[in-house]
Amino acid sequence: MKIQGKTKGMNVYILPAQLKKIFNKTPLEHRESIVEFHYIYSKKEQKINIFEVLASLITYSASSIDDKIKMTFMTFDFDGNEAITRDEMIILCIAYMRGIGIMTQSSLHHRKFSEELANEAFFSADTNPDGMITYDE
Repeated sequence: MKIQGKTKGMNVYILPAQLKKIFNKTPLEHRESIVEFHYIYSKKEQKINIFEVLASLITYSASSIDDKIKMTFMTFDFDGNEAITRDEMIILCIAYMRGIGIMTQSSLHHRKFSEELANEAFFSADTNPDGMITYDE
């Protein structure tokens, strides 16, 4: 499937009409309206951040926690160095907080809180303070 939308830096957007294909045969099937409602009726922009959608799919997948961690690394390791940097962790946390917040219809996904949580999570997980989190860490 070709993802149509804009790319600006690391922001990749999809159109609301593409959700049905993305959610097909997943635990989120038939829940497109929740995401569409959030983006179309509560935001000025009518485009959807693909990272928030992927975070939701990973969260709600029937995979093991190890597989979910591997999928998260594959999704958010933008530079391909097989580690999560602090900047990647911030994007990851914001995507997960917003994606899960949208799917659960929660308003608790404030960006500032997500960034603070990402920083705390990053420094806790970076056990050998080298500025990167590997899968083993």
